[in-house]
Amino acid sequence: MKSINEYITESVASIKVNKMKQEFKQKFDNKVTIGSGRANHQQLYDVYIYDDKMNTLKEVNEILKRYLKKWKGFSYKELKDKLKEKGDFFKDYQDDDLCTLDRYPVEFIRFTSRDL
Repeated sequence: MKSINEYITESVASIKVNKMKQEFKQKFDNKVTIGSGRANHQQLYDVYIYDDKMNTLKEVNEILKRYLKKWKGFSYKELKDKLKEKGDFFKDYQDDDLCTLDRYPVEFIRFTSRDL
């Protein structure tokens, strides 16, 4: 059975995640999404980016810094590394027609309800 603090944490997290989703929807349409799941009795959230432009990653980084209280954000080098990693992945599988950004988005960050 969950304690009252766990219920409060999850409800606050749900409100903040919904605000993030709305902001992403307004700013990026469907290029940035938040997926959710449960593991080890925690709510997990994954941010996926269906765009390979540095400006999109920078803007998502700034939005997440506002919502995630303990997270300092990614540095410019870390953002470049994320794009390079995705570019290398697509180069390795360039012969596969199913290997597209729509199917394999940039996995930006994973956070829990406790991080909000």
